[in-house]
Amino acid sequence: MAPLIALLKGWNWPFIVLLDGDNAGENAKTRYNRDFRLISNVFTLADVSDDLSTIESLLCRADLEIIAHYSKVSTEKVNKRRIYKYFNEQMSMGVVPPLAASENAQLHALISGLGACLLSSQTPSAKEPYKA
Repeated sequence: MAPLIALLKGWNWPFIVLLDGDNAGENAKTRYNRDFRLISNVFTLADVSDDLSTIESLLCRADLEIIAHYSKVSTEKVNKRRIYKYFNEQMSMGVVPPLAASENAQLHALISGLGACLLSSQTPSAKEPYKA
């Protein structure tokens, strides 16, 4: 993800990074903050909601079953890579995949919590030039 962050930062495009709330996500957050000064742009799911830990936890069982069927695997084998592939292929065909998660409490908690995190950021402006 670092090359993409460097490009977006260099082009001064607004963006946020959302990571899992596990140790790997926390370590990546620390690294991105250190390397790219993204203090107000990078969040873990744990920052947003105590009830969320992984990107997979945002999807309800019905959504995981749709992705599993599409990927021809069991629901237990649906991971970030398969979720990404499903959304990427659907969107590239001009299809916005209908998800039951749009009515899901976890998704609403994410959106609400992310909005609160963004509003409470007291950090340097994203317009500040990037210094390597």
